[in-house]
Amino acid sequence: MSLAEPTVVDVALEEAAIEERAMLKQDVHTRLVQLRKLTELGVTGGLSDSLDDVNRKIERYNELVPDSQRRPFVSCETFVAQIDSWE
Repeated sequence: MSLAEPTVVDVALEEAAIEERAMLKQDVHTRLVQLRKLTELGVTGGLSDSLDDVNRKIERYNELVPDSQRRPFVSCETFVAQIDSWE
């Protein structure tokens, strides 16, 4: 076996990362949709804290993808516009 060949562990780690990325992507999208609905109803209390939680998920997502696939963090002003990019 050459050093360039992936090991069983390497393959398992990559598969786990792919699964985690997919889960994070879905979680971020779902939460942003929920927050949009709440703000449309006029519920804005806790929005900043909720977006901080979303940004922690985005930070983890960005750790798992190449630089070219990284996503920007969301803010109170931008999160609605970014929902579609998380579908």
